[in-house]
Amino acid sequence: MKDTHYGLSKDLVFHEIKEQTQEWYDFRLNGIGGSEVGSILRLSDYLSSAELYNMKIGNLSPRKFQNQAMFHGTNLEDYIRTIWQYWDGTKEGYMSNYRVGKPLRTVVKPRGYITNPKYPHLFASTDGIIPKGSTSFFTGEIMDKPGGLEVKQISSFVLNKWDGGIPPYYMAQMQQYMLVLELEYFEIVMLKDGKDLIVDYTLADKDFQNIIIE
Repeated sequence: MKDTHYGLSKDLVFHEIKEQTQEWYDFRLNGIGGSEVGSILRLSDYLSSAELYNMKIGNLSPRKFQNQAMFHGTNLEDYIRTIWQYWDGTKEGYMSNYRVGKPLRTVVKPRGYITNPKYPHLFASTDGIIPKGSTSFFTGEIMDKPGGLEVKQISSFVLNKWDGGIPPYYMAQMQQYMLVLELEYFEIVMLKDGKDLIVDYTLADKDFQNIIIE
């Protein structure tokens, strides 16, 4: 029988809504998504907390326009997620694994939004769930519960602004997803400048998540 919860808590609620439809945008008015929490925490360079607030109460129309970076990012997501499955911790290794058809891990993408009754004002639309039993190339451990995956296309200009390697609004997004999905581990795969694959990870930060809740 197919695991419709992807190994996640059975208390989570799955809202299977097709992306970029009117129903998709209408759902977003009911709470705060991972890509929006950075605005609330004033970590986003793209959308202010005031703009987001006015969108939620209907004073501003939600942004539906995609620039070229957003357009290509959306359409490259499947490709980047697929390549991630061949990552072995080295740039030469993942290309070799891909050429010989040797994926090392799997990932599944839930459709639509996921909510948690504990945090009804938050929702998640994660790019992937890493199944329980997968190996983390960062900790070396076999995961005893599922993890998450975030997929990004990014420019070197944006990435080089941050000493830690992961932009803070992406970190906030992953922390919110771990909070909602009750996960402890999240990876991010970034295709920099369309040619350089970067994989990193983060663990659940309860202090950060409490700030999100507040």
